[in-house]
Amino acid sequence: MSTSTKSRVDAGVPSGGEFTAHSHSDKVPSLGAFAAPTTNEDFVAHRLGELGLASHLQPEEIAAVTDRLNESRDFRDENITAVADQVHLHTAGHTVSDAVAAAEGVQFLRKLGHEEN
Repeated sequence: MSTSTKSRVDAGVPSGGEFTAHSHSDKVPSLGAFAAPTTNEDFVAHRLGELGLASHLQPEEIAAVTDRLNESRDFRDENITAVADQVHLHTAGHTVSDAVAAAEGVQFLRKLGHEEN
């Protein structure tokens, strides 16, 4: 049997059904400040491993990838891959446009029949 703090109304009394009106607070509970999600280096390193990218990244690069992901708040695989590539290229002293040009050059050589060694 449960106890209720609401006042009961006798059956047949035209005052609104089973329960009478009662006072209550109009306060809406607060959920606190919203904190956007962040991630840590262990998660990023694990995810990079699953994506096949961890083997060519140094620990400081993984830390930089983690920082950039936390800044962007975009933890989709596509963004993790793009950020990891950008960080790795930057660390090696290259730009994304350098990498694109190199990839285009490799494709051109393949079309000419040259194979990679």
